[in-house]
Amino acid sequence: MSTVLKTKEIINNMCRKGFEQDDRDHKYLRFFYNGMKTSVKTKVSHGEKEIGDILINEMAKQIKLVKKEFIRFVSCDMNKDEYTNYLLSNNHIW
Repeated sequence: MSTVLKTKEIINNMCRKGFEQDDRDHKYLRFFYNGMKTSVKTKVSHGEKEIGDILINEMAKQIKLVKKEFIRFVSCDMNKDEYTNYLLSNNHIW
């Protein structure tokens, strides 16, 4: 089954959960923990209105999740604390 997500909703929900957006040639999203920049990041092209399976999978990998978890995260079924604890317990941040 193919999945399509709205780019604006993805960005807004990620920014509510610890990511900060930096607009350059693309929209870059980086996760901050305790006010510090982490290596967890992804990007979206400016012209993208929706993203499909291929980009969902790539973004999920970049922020250390699998597709199913990424969809939970950006649809607000996974909160910031749950995501942060996941990153900490898997040594993606410290």
